[in-house]
Amino acid sequence: MDNPRKLLKNIENWAKNQLNIRALILLGSRVHKGRDDRLSDLDLYLFVENLSDYADHKAWFKAFGPVWIAVLNDENDHAVWKIIYEGGLMVEFMIYPLRALEAMQENLPRQFEPGYAILVDKDQGAKQLPQARGTSQPPESPSPEVFQESLSIFWLNAYQVAKYLWRRDLWMAKHHDWQLKGDLLQMMGWHALLKGNQRTFTLHEGKGLQTWIDPETFTRLMTVFGRFYPADSWRALEDTIKLFTKLANEVAEALNTNPRDDLQSKFMPLIKDLQSNPPE
Repeated sequence: MDNPRKLLKNIENWAKNQLNIRALILLGSRVHKGRDDRLSDLDLYLFVENLSDYADHKAWFKAFGPVWIAVLNDENDHAVWKIIYEGGLMVEFMIYPLRALEAMQENLPRQFEPGYAILVDKDQGAKQLPQARGTSQPPESPSPEVFQESLSIFWLNAYQVAKYLWRRDLWMAKHHDWQLKGDLLQMMGWHALLKGNQRTFTLHEGKGLQTWIDPETFTRLMTVFGRFYPADSWRALEDTIKLFTKLANEVAEALNTNPRDDLQSKFMPLIKDLQSNPPE
């Protein structure tokens, strides 16, 4: 499928003729001309009266073109179909019951804030949504308690990485390392907010990260990911701890709270000992 506009129009016309579908809203870079590229997804929110019609059946999305793959994430209150059509264009159908649209009228979801386009609105419910701000919304500034908890979680995950590296259980080490990178992403977001005065970015999956973190932090990120080799994984762990600690200290200063240097003084000797003394 090499014509996103044609595909989108076909979906829009289809939705208009589906009695069950009451509203269709487009989100993402396709809303803003000049921000999309050939691989930009079509992010579509469908609000329906009967969710099972589109969560339980697989034929409806095949009407729009040849399908390479289709993956369903069936949540408690909604369903998400991720479809990659021939040529590599992905369409993400977020399907919600109609009552969800009513809730959004009171509080516009964060993902709608960069902008949205109403394509179908049979009951005029989408028109009652608050106006989008036009930019991504940054994370909220943490309370001292939330910040302190994040430090404990980081050192727990750092400990887990070191433990499994010491055991040479490299896959488990990588599993915990990815959680450690999530802790680092959260701290980078707080740092950008409180020290970099950034006000228009999203933490979601680190998207566009290079546009909102400071150049020094971005450069230091080049070394926090390691290969599967034990020695390189140890090095990456050390660099991750160094970067996280630097950012956390500066965020703590901005929050006027304790940076918990005691955690580093407790865990780093243990981590270095584990690295230097593998089991026999």
